[in-house]
Amino acid sequence: MDLKKIFKLNHHGADFDNVSASLLKQKVETQLLTSLYQQTKIALLASLMCAIFIFIGLWNVTTPFGLYAWALLFLIISALRLILSEIYLKNKTSQTHYVTWHYLFVLGAFLAALSWAIVGTILFPTTPAEQMLVLLIFAGVTAGAVPILSPSIIAVLVFVVTMLVPTIINLFLLVHTVPLLFDMAATVYLIYLIVVSFKTHGIIRKSFMLRFENEGLLQKLTGAKEELEIINFKLEDAATHDPLTQLANRSLFNKTFEISLKRAQTQNKKLALFYIDLDNFKNVNDCYGHDVGDEVLVIIVNRLKSYLKNNTISRLGGDELTIIIEDTKFDEIKKMAKEVCNIIAAPIINDRFRVTIHASMGISVFPHDGKDMEILLKAADKNMYYIKERGGNNFYISAEVTGCR
Repeated sequence: MDLKKIFKLNHHGADFDNVSASLLKQKVETQLLTSLYQQTKIALLASLMCAIFIFIGLWNVTTPFGLYAWALLFLIISALRLILSEIYLKNKTSQTHYVTWHYLFVLGAFLAALSWAIVGTILFPTTPAEQMLVLLIFAGVTAGAVPILSPSIIAVLVFVVTMLVPTIINLFLLVHTVPLLFDMAATVYLIYLIVVSFKTHGIIRKSFMLRFENEGLLQKLTGAKEELEIINFKLEDAATHDPLTQLANRSLFNKTFEISLKRAQTQNKKLALFYIDLDNFKNVNDCYGHDVGDEVLVIIVNRLKSYLKNNTISRLGGDELTIIIEDTKFDEIKKMAKEVCNIIAAPIINDRFRVTIHASMGISVFPHDGKDMEILLKAADKNMYYIKERGGNNFYISAEVTGCR
């Protein structure tokens, strides 16, 4: 192979790898987004429970109007996020617009975090007990948000930063009423959440990547297995069938004849073996060539197949054919043998050649001519040569000679 061909193959291989990597990345991104929407209900339920605690805890220390307004805003944002999630999960085509749906999810996370930030700033209580309650709930909400939102590093960062940064700034401004330690702890906690978010996102992304890579490998292995099965089938077929006529070859004939013979022995029924040799087939090859000879042989075989639908026909080699007839009688054997001779002798005519083939056929019958495969095969072969030496175009059963026409 020259260098140009090698370069061309490598170039196409690189293109294929790039396409595969691109498709894999797209599948991972889509699955990450889908997992975000799938967990929305759980996230909203947990947020609602935390919001109820906030509402109850701040009832006596905050103006009712402000608390009701915040609760209404929180419920509206939660409802919109829930509706958005249902639309995405039910609409199969939505997954093809990754950027749009990812943007909408991040926007929902931002609005939810903003509603919480209102509690940490505008509605932040002045009493230590309620302040501690708010900070503990904030810690719980953000800690729970990290594993749920980490499939999107943008979403988790937007949520955590939007929720905690205004609160941290507010704590710093309220340093005269809130211990500085709270502000420092909140800052450290925010940094910790950001670090954990990146690590969690990396783990989730890698897990999806490995999952789809394994699925791809499994598909390739399945495809390779199917190809191997096809190859094995073809090899097995080639080992047991004649490639030209698709008849059973000698190997399969031996197995089939042995099985048929055992069945006849068990059921105590007659079995006939037709051993056929085409009389003047060599002349066809000599006059018209082997291609025409092959074509003639296939035509004869197809005619026999049409007549002998439930019987096994085999090609032992060259122009030698065999037919196994199970569960039969002498009258049926003679009738069938005569018809086989007539089928073979029917002229084959087309635009390129006109051929008439005759056959010499020896027949052995179980159990009259023998009880094992080798004896029956030799008897049929002997009978075939007996009739061929007397001019052919006949069949011979034991001591009886009958003309084909």
